[in-house]
Amino acid sequence: MSTAQMVRRTGVLPLLAALLLVLAVAALRLVSLAAVVIAAAVDGVAELATDALVSVAGASGPVARQGGPR
Repeated sequence: MSTAQMVRRTGVLPLLAALLLVLAVAALRLVSLAAVVIAAAVDGVAELATDALVSVAGASGPVARQGGPR
């Protein structure tokens, strides 16, 4: 008897489908968590780079205003 025949005879197909759905949701949550961690790391690096550029620009002379005339 094959696995497919056994699944059909015992009626566990809905249970297997629910288990697959739970596993898919868990995998998506892990991917989402990884994306959030990567985004936070990129944001932190960008913040450090901005601070470094502002520090260098401040040490070498005036910084041009952005946004045009007021």
